[in-house]
Amino acid sequence: MVERKYVITVFDAPVIFDKRIIHSELHMDAKSAGFVRIWTDPKTGKVRVFCFGENTSMGVAAHPNIDEKILEGFLNNE
Repeated sequence: MVERKYVITVFDAPVIFDKRIIHSELHMDAKSAGFVRIWTDPKTGKVRVFCFGENTSMGVAAHPNIDEKILEGFLNNE
């Protein structure tokens, strides 16, 4: 499992990046942002994610149910 930061843009485009980068340094209009844990499900081979937290520098929070679907779809090429 790996933990990263993420942003979902106003166009529903996911951006995943290293935790050392501050969210606001990306200069993006975001619908949501936070932290994401990423792993591969051993039974299905699919990438799974868990979104959480908020970003104070951008003033947005994670929306787990929505963000997880967007990120998993992107990471699984769906």
